[in-house]
Amino acid sequence: MKLPWTLRRQHRKSPYLIEGRLADVLAAIQVLGSAKRPEAAISKFAHDLDGHNGDRSVEKWRSVFRDHPEFFLVYTLKEEPKAALRWRYAYKRFDADKNKEYSEEEYSQLKPDDPNDKAIRDRLTTKPLTGDQIQTLVNTAIGLRATALEEHKANVWWVPLAAAILAFFGTIVGTWLTALLKK
Repeated sequence: MKLPWTLRRQHRKSPYLIEGRLADVLAAIQVLGSAKRPEAAISKFAHDLDGHNGDRSVEKWRSVFRDHPEFFLVYTLKEEPKAALRWRYAYKRFDADKNKEYSEEEYSQLKPDDPNDKAIRDRLTTKPLTGDQIQTLVNTAIGLRATALEEHKANVWWVPLAAAILAFFGTIVGTWLTALLKK
């Protein structure tokens, strides 16, 4: 699906400059940070966060996750596009179904070739993030947006200069025309 020209133009800049993007990133961080599992199908996010899972909504969320690899991982599993919060992939020793955290020793005893142990390994994830950890990610996103805004302002330094030059030449032309018309 090709993005409209206005979004393509915005994508050349920081994705944080897209209208409403910071709110979407913050919502996704909060949902994935506190969820039982650190990942879900993008269509599920579209439904849960926008209230519907039409093509536009799914593409919007796919763009949010894809454009912000500093927070999210996008992948396909069984032909279903999924997104995950990267921080929650750091130390996968928690079984969310059993609410049990495996020690390093217990984890090392799980045999990769044993079907039961493989099923346990596949279920393991990380615990949901604490409020402080989520706040750290939120603050990081806000800081990245502030940086993007500052960079954007720095890239348009020439606008006030061009306006001043045009005003100067306009004044000269206006004075010249006034003098011509008085003759």
